Amino acid sequence: MQKKEQLDSVQFNFGGFLCRCCNLKLTCGFRHTVLQLLASLLFLLHPELALACTLFPLAQPAAGRSVAELQPELRWKSGSAAPFRIQISVVAPEAKVLMSVDTVVNEPRYKLPSAIPANFAAVKVLVSQNCSQLDAQDLNGQGPAFFLDSRASCVLQSRLSRKAQGTLGWGKSEDAESYVVRMFTANIDSDKNVSLKLLETQTMSGIELGLNSFEHTRNSKNYPLVVSVQPVCSGRPGVTQSIFLPSL
Repeated sequence: MQKKEQLDSVQFNFGGFLCRCCNLKLTCGFRHTVLQLLASLLFLLHPELALACTLFPLAQPAAGRSVAELQPELRWKSGSAAPFRIQISVVAPEAKVLMSVDTVVNEPRYKLPSAIPANFAAVKVLVSQNCSQLDAQDLNGQGPAFFLDSRASCVLQSRLSRKAQGTLGWGKSEDAESYVVRMFTANIDSDKNVSLKLLETQTMSGIELGLNSFEHTRNSKNYPLVVSVQPVCSGRPGVTQSIFLPSL
């Protein structure tokens, strides 16, 4: 009878505590749950045995960089084995959260699940191991790891400049199907603060513009002026360049 009792029971010695789990005929899943609870108790009693929380900085995209791709792949360097927990928050300039991710991956890389529905956004990222205590507040407390900016590849190849008297020119953007040209009057107060007022807007396909094509410059001599040129690529606005014109 004594032999049967020994076969139907098991003893665990965890952290100096002797625990007895009876009836080994119970499912393995139950015994595994018991072991997990005992392990959790051990780490509570001896926190120094718990695995250290480790954070991994991004290697790609580089810190603070702007990338034109709206569904980029993130990579980080790690000398440790998987899994990795990755937390992501993609935030628009008006503080609207466009995407939230909190998942576990088995490789040191992760591609956003879909393209971001915005031309510009800041991306906050936490990549960690053994950091279950990190929550959304910790993520939101981070500065942006990098930026998504569809305008980054839609730029003028050379600066907007004055080519000849009354003519402006700029370098062609490879992906641009058109250019939006805006003219402003510039008012400079006694403290040298500048305020702009939009006068006219033109959309064109060329890379040169005569100032006389604006009604304002044909009919008025009010200066100074500011003229800006913005390429448009696949329907998305690109990076704007401006020039200050004190006079013709």
